[in-house]
Amino acid sequence: MKILVLTTFYPEEHRNDLIKDTAVVQYFAQEWNKAGHEIVILHLYAHNFKNIFHYNYNKYGCFQECHMDGNIKVYLMENQFFIRNAKKYLKIQQKNITRKINKLLVNELKNFTPDVLIVHFPSHFYGIVNNLNLKCNKIATLHTTDIKAARKSNKMRKYINNTYNKIFSRSYSIQKEMKKVGFDTNNIAFSGIDKSRIVTKDFIEKNKWKSKKIKILYAGSFLKRKNVDKIILALSKDNIKFDYEFYIVGDGKNRKKYEKLVNDKNLNDKIIFVGKISRDDVFNYMKKADLFITISENETLGLTYLEAMASGCIAIGSTNEGIDGIIKNENNGFLIQAGDIEALNKLLIKISKMSREDKMRIINESINSVKEFTSEKVAKNYIDAITDRGM
Repeated sequence: MKILVLTTFYPEEHRNDLIKDTAVVQYFAQEWNKAGHEIVILHLYAHNFKNIFHYNYNKYGCFQECHMDGNIKVYLMENQFFIRNAKKYLKIQQKNITRKINKLLVNELKNFTPDVLIVHFPSHFYGIVNNLNLKCNKIATLHTTDIKAARKSNKMRKYINNTYNKIFSRSYSIQKEMKKVGFDTNNIAFSGIDKSRIVTKDFIEKNKWKSKKIKILYAGSFLKRKNVDKIILALSKDNIKFDYEFYIVGDGKNRKKYEKLVNDKNLNDKIIFVGKISRDDVFNYMKKADLFITISENETLGLTYLEAMASGCIAIGSTNEGIDGIIKNENNGFLIQAGDIEALNKLLIKISKMSREDKMRIINESINSVKEFTSEKVAKNYIDAITDRGM
């Protein structure tokens, strides 16, 4: 099958100036390619309003770059949002982008006739997809930003419903929100992990919860909505009597603020800022950790949850966020309200007092869960649902 993908985010090597919000589209594309499908990616990156004074008239609005991601052909077009907090392009931009894509289809992609168009972040492509010269089915996959856009604009909701043949959500929690807004779908495009990352029961028995000192891990960005400071505050309370080390992997503009908080709470000997490290090194930290905590807000479905679970960590996530439904509270992990310091503090004390046997039970349930979320399985389920061969 020939699959054309339109997305706002796709990793671009040597382009550190482009926000890498998610690599999930790349993971799907790579798995589809392995399964024998021919993939073309149209990566339309929108620069934030705050970068407006760096607007590049020479390259913006054009497919200025084409490269191969393995056997996947990738075209990049950069554009600029000219309105603060914009969720879609200006009408003149919509017309230009539509014209450029149609031209690309006729010229560079004349031998590539898509069987399906899959669009991630469809709210960004308002006024574009419905005007493309394509006769194939159109699939929309909604992320958190799309729900927000549809909630604010009834016109956006109608556009998405009327433009696409089938609509997918990215998680159980997004599916719930979609139905509240007015989208009716049972299709979910879950994230997946490399099955080779799933540790064995023997590894778990030898390495997890073997010491009285609990190793706790956070891995991700330092955005405010990630609530890293709330984890620090939960650990800083006087009722935390157990011994621990908290490793914070990642970086960002809030790092100095978090470092000051750790210093003010006299926790420098317990909380370690690791910084930004390679993906393989993150997995090494996960393998050494006992607990993984991310209690963020507006989370689609962070792969780090699944990766931590696959590494044998007990994961703590947020209720009604992307991981809710995959993590089942007190069965294969724990859920609390995003950013709830008191709830996290009480939960950490509760976990510290649990028997190792109970902790092993949760970890084993966690491993069984992630086995259903390998990259290969979720990518196949996604395509099968699109073609009505499954789900």
